[in-house]
Amino acid sequence: MTGIGMNIKLLRQKRGLSMSALARKCGISKSYLHTVETGKTDNIGIDVAIMICQVLDISLDTLVDSKTVTGYMRGHLCYYSQTEQAWRYMDNDTLFDDKRPCPKCKCMPTEDGYDACIGELPGASSVCCGHGVEDGYIVWKSKAE
Repeated sequence: MTGIGMNIKLLRQKRGLSMSALARKCGISKSYLHTVETGKTDNIGIDVAIMICQVLDISLDTLVDSKTVTGYMRGHLCYYSQTEQAWRYMDNDTLFDDKRPCPKCKCMPTEDGYDACIGELPGASSVCCGHGVEDGYIVWKSKAE
């Protein structure tokens, strides 16, 4: 997902607009908006960008601002710095380094990268408690692994 595509999706969702509603208000197809939001195209015309900004009531600077692209990393709100090609914590602007405890269980990740609150589960390739911002999950290894 590109920075602009992620920003459009994030800002659209913050305003409670469906993809169909934003596409309709901008006079573009839902499938085109989907390709932009998912980063399948970087080719967004200035006329479309301006229309999206008008509908979302934002400036063009906000649309392309790298700090608008946010996500949760181990439960902490972060933004992606496009100039550094790295994630940074929103609260203090330091680089994401995975050295903060989980906000849900207060545990640090293990040296192997597992969430300490759950630990390593035999037969699982990935385990997460959700860090208080999403549902926890377990991804089981396939027989081919």
